[in-house]
Amino acid sequence: MSGPLVFIHVPKTGGSTFLSVLRRNFPTSDVLLPDAQKGKNLAEIDDAFGRLGQARSIHGHVPLSYRDRLPANARYAALLRDPVRRQYSHYQWLYGRKLAAGKHWPVERALRQGRLVDNLQTRMLSGLEDPFTRPADDELLGAALVELEGLAFVGLVERFPESMLLAQERLGLRHISYVRRNVRGTTHPPEDVDALRAHNQLDLQLYAHAVAMLEPELDRLQSRAASLLRAERAMSSVRPTADLVALGYVADYGMSAIGARTRRALRWR
Repeated sequence: MSGPLVFIHVPKTGGSTFLSVLRRNFPTSDVLLPDAQKGKNLAEIDDAFGRLGQARSIHGHVPLSYRDRLPANARYAALLRDPVRRQYSHYQWLYGRKLAAGKHWPVERALRQGRLVDNLQTRMLSGLEDPFTRPADDELLGAALVELEGLAFVGLVERFPESMLLAQERLGLRHISYVRRNVRGTTHPPEDVDALRAHNQLDLQLYAHAVAMLEPELDRLQSRAASLLRAERAMSSVRPTADLVALGYVADYGMSAIGARTRRALRWR
C-alpha cells in the first residue's frame, strides 16, 4: 500500500480547490497541519503530528523540511504559480481590508519590511531547515530544484485542469472534477511588477524550471482538460450543458460529493 499523500500547500497556489479534490478522494482520513508561518506553539504542532495515525492525506501551510516528522513512506505534492501573480494575490489577501478602506500600503514597503516573505515557493520546497529566515541564495534554489524533481506530483495553477488530470495519473485519484475556491483577482499595477520580480528571483527560476519540466505532460492532456474545464464552468454557473463529457464530470462530482459527505457524517457518529 502506498504511503500517505502530503500536500505542501504554498499560500495562493490554488490549494483550497485542490484540497476539495483530495478530500473527496480521502473523505475520512485527512489531517490538517498547523500553519508553520503563524507561530503555532509546540504543543499544538505535536498534537497535530500525533493524530497522523493511518491518515492517507496530510496537508497544510508547512514546508518540506517538516518531512522528518512525517511518515517515511509519504508521497509529496505541490502546486506552483507564476511568482508575481502569487505574491500579489498574497498581498491582496493580507491587506485587502485596508485597501478596501482606502488605506494604502505599498507593495514595495510590505516586501522591504518582510511582511511578505520573498521566494516563498522556493523556501517551502527547499527541504532545508529554517526556510523562512535563511538567505535567498543559490543554495536555497539548488535544494528546491532537486526536491522538485522528486515530488510525486507537481502542477501549475495556470494550467489547473491539465494539472488535475496529471494528479489523477500520478497519485491514483479517482475523482478530479472541481469547483474553484477562494479565487481572487490578481490584476497588479504595472509599477508593482518590478518590485515583485526583484524580490522573487529564486521563485521565477524555480517556476521556469517547473514549466519546462511539465509542459510535455500537460500538453498531452490538453484536449481532455478542455472537457474538465467545461465541467467546472457548468458546476460553477449551475447552467445546463450539452457537452456529454462535461455532463459525465458533473455527475461524477455530484455522486462522489454526496458519498464523501455521507462517509464524513458516519465517521463522527
